[in-house]
Amino acid sequence: TMEESHDETNDTDKDATVEISVSDPEKIGDGMSSYYKYTVVTKTNLSFFKKPESKVKRRFSDFLALYSRLSEKYIPKGVIVPPAPEKSPPLLQLPHATNMSALSVGGLKRFAKTLGQQVEKMTSKALDSDRWFEEQSHQFENLELQLKKLYECVMSLVNARKDAAKSTADFAKACAMLSNAEENTGLSHALMKLADVEEKIDQLMQKQTQSDFYLLAELLSDYIRLLTPVKNTFHERIKVFNHWQNCQNTLTKKRESEAKIQAGGKTEKLHQIRQEIKEWEGKVENGQKSFEKISDDIKDEIERFEKVRVKEFHDTIIRYVESLLHTQQELITYWEGFIPEVQSIA
Repeated sequence: TMEESHDETNDTDKDATVEISVSDPEKIGDGMSSYYKYTVVTKTNLSFFKKPESKVKRRFSDFLALYSRLSEKYIPKGVIVPPAPEKSPPLLQLPHATNMSALSVGGLKRFAKTLGQQVEKMTSKALDSDRWFEEQSHQFENLELQLKKLYECVMSLVNARKDAAKSTADFAKACAMLSNAEENTGLSHALMKLADVEEKIDQLMQKQTQSDFYLLAELLSDYIRLLTPVKNTFHERIKVFNHWQNCQNTLTKKRESEAKIQAGGKTEKLHQIRQEIKEWEGKVENGQKSFEKISDDIKDEIERFEKVRVKEFHDTIIRYVESLLHTQQELITYWEGFIPEVQSIA
């Protein structure tokens, strides 16, 4: 498997790349027993993969099983394992968003993408300090707080735009009904054109509402959830440190016992206690090495996480602004086309 093969690799894969994509949701069965399967494509230049590209079909439960397996093996090593994607994001309330496969595939794509990035970076090293960990811990606490506030604002925007779209649709219907009742031909025609424009604006606002959610809200939600495993790596480091200190304390007690035995002249117990001291010296040494390794690995994880986070937010914000500009340009086009209709009223 990929996990087992990774344990056998060395630090020579400096330009390693792993790209994992999730697409083509396919519904299997009907009714309560139905489920979706997704096409998962993996492209890589890592030598321990049997093929540079592979394609498989997997259902949602397979992603949950993968998450469980990775968590069990890699979280104790200080690796940031992305949380399993949610099966039913809250977009069910959005207009025309009734396709269950479309809702879950966004989270699956981000989950797969993050796993691919995890495989790429597992060999680098870094130095660290306790102060660095303390600063990072405070930073992530603050980041989580601010992301949650921004997420609430974005969801308020989503709901407000959704309500505005509904009001616009109602206004369009009212204009159409008034057009049918109007006796003046020119005014009736203008009202009908206004109804057409408002209907287009309603559809445009619905489209922008989904951009608000898919581009911003979903990204923020994923990163809020991702910060939990990020912070968990710090807890794993503390666990390793406590184990190391417990071994050190036990070693100290063993040495104190040796001193008491020597002072008491009970030489027959010296061999056993010295064997135990040697055993605990080995455990202390291993504990220190484990603590130093997990500290190095976590710093590498955090540095990689920050680079990916900044790039992803940068790319998403650009796409979101472009969607807003496109929406405004279409609005201008609609209203510019309506002006001649108003001017032609006799």
